Amino acid sequence: MDNTAEIVILKCVNALELVMEECPSLKHFTDGCILSPLLSCLKNDTYKDDFVTLIPRLESLLRKHFAGPNLIDFESAVVGSTQELTKLCLLLLHIIVITESTLRARLVNSPILDYSTQAKVKYLLEAVQKRGAGLSSRFLNILCTEKLDDHHHHHHHQMIQQCHTPVRGSGGGGGGVGGAEAKTREVKRLQQQQLNTLEEEKLKMNQNQQLSAKKIDKLNIQVQKLEAKLKQTELSRDNMEMKIKSGEELTNQQMTRLDRVEGVKERECFHREYCTIHQVVSTNDELESKNEPLTMKLKPTSADRDRLQEEMITLHQANIDKEDIIELQAAVIQGFQVEVEDLCHYRQEHQALPCVSDGSFSGSPIRMDLPMSSPTPGTRVENLKEAVVDKILQETRSRVKLLEEQVEELERNLNTINRERERN
Repeated sequence: MDNTAEIVILKCVNALELVMEECPSLKHFTDGCILSPLLSCLKNDTYKDDFVTLIPRLESLLRKHFAGPNLIDFESAVVGSTQELTKLCLLLLHIIVITESTLRARLVNSPILDYSTQAKVKYLLEAVQKRGAGLSSRFLNILCTEKLDDHHHHHHHQMIQQCHTPVRGSGGGGGGVGGAEAKTREVKRLQQQQLNTLEEEKLKMNQNQQLSAKKIDKLNIQVQKLEAKLKQTELSRDNMEMKIKSGEELTNQQMTRLDRVEGVKERECFHREYCTIHQVVSTNDELESKNEPLTMKLKPTSADRDRLQEEMITLHQANIDKEDIIELQAAVIQGFQVEVEDLCHYRQEHQALPCVSDGSFSGSPIRMDLPMSSPTPGTRVENLKEAVVDKILQETRSRVKLLEEQVEELERNLNTINRERERN
């Protein structure tokens, strides 16, 4: 019974007569023996590949004619899934009916497809066509697993009711011949109606074919325009490549000229640098020749300078020693002054006053006209100390004065040497 989409589509594939032998099952599609010639007819090319190799071309063909994504699970189809193979063959039959007039004529005129099978094929193809952009893998699963007896039985049930209605209307006892004639007329009417329906479908198919031909013509015109644009683009590209090549040659020539000019400039620059270096070397030699006598003159001056510096260091050290001595003498003098002050204070306290004779003072408690008494021992000590201090101070002043004169002499000599050096 051809009540499933698988059997109906298998009959259609065998009706196309793509191979010499009849295909017993859609599972034989996995070896590619039937898909290769079918795809060759649709692509106007020759393919002799297995199913796995043909998958990219099949995907491209389905994307071209149907908007729904992932309509076929090719992984399941490769391992022999009957449902996926049925869906694939149904979509390919739809493309054949629309685009290939030769294969479509084989389907229409094939003796394998009776009226019932053609009606079921029409139902399947119209279902795909009506779905349009909403076509999906789920819809195809439902369509390919649907029992086609219901649709077909409903269609023929209406035909049977129409055929038997006049018979029942004729009632009981009156004449079977009239009922048979009415039934024959009804059958003829239904056959004529079916023929009219088929003619209308054929007319629609012709119109669709004409529209497809017009679309193909438009596409061919667009292809020709695109080919013309492509040729123009290729011509422009060739011209551009010629210009680029000529530009590269011109650039190479200019680079060669620039290299020559740069070489000349580099040689001139090198010559100038060489002359400059030679002049610098000559000037350096001349300065060295002038520097030699100056160096000879400078040697004794340097020796004098070193000697004077040593003397300056010595005098500086002597000056430091002098300052230390002065500080020491100042400390000693300060100690002497303290002692002198103590002695003076002591003398003032213990000095005996001169005795006054009987009688009154003559205007003053002390007689100024008395002869000067001889110096006391305290007075002599004080005078000795003052003499020692004066002597030490005098010697210190003399040494300081001598050192200052030596420092001034050294400074004058140093200034003289510096002036001579500056003049040289």
